[in-house]
Amino acid sequence: MGFRLDDWCLGRRLKLPIDGPLLSVRGQRSPAGYIELGELCQVHRGSVTGHNDIWIAGDHTTALPLDVLTPTVTKARDLIRAGDNLIDDMELRKVVDLPADLDELPAATRASVKKFLVWAKKHGADKSYTARNRRAWWSIGLKAPAPIICTYMARRSPAFVRNLCEARHINIAHGLPA
Repeated sequence: MGFRLDDWCLGRRLKLPIDGPLLSVRGQRSPAGYIELGELCQVHRGSVTGHNDIWIAGDHTTALPLDVLTPTVTKARDLIRAGDNLIDDMELRKVVDLPADLDELPAATRASVKKFLVWAKKHGADKSYTARNRRAWWSIGLKAPAPIICTYMARRSPAFVRNLCEARHINIAHGLPA
């Protein structure tokens, strides 16, 4: 199923005719007049946590310092509620974002992070396919904020949202980087 692209992509105006083109989903044969979003601009999927219930902040992360908790789009509804522009990250959930080299963290931060990692390992965070294939199983490596984020798993037409607050996003959305 296709949809009409809004009149912006990557912060630049696109001049598209009123009656087309329509976008299609990759892997499906595109009907006549449809194009893939990747033909218009670069697209990247958000970061994969490998274990959302561990890496998305909650009661289990209260001892972690705020500097390792990054406001992140974790649900399509975060974008749908935002409308055309995501201007504030205060309502977004936080994701535990740790460097591969924990020695980069201040000593005071390292103690609480190491305690959290013992808990995370006990709960299987190091066992997922994703974690086993990272340089360091605890380092999600959130990507740089994309200027535009779009939903793709929301059981509805995608929402394209300008990321004015420079929030990160996980793999529930696609980023259209500059």
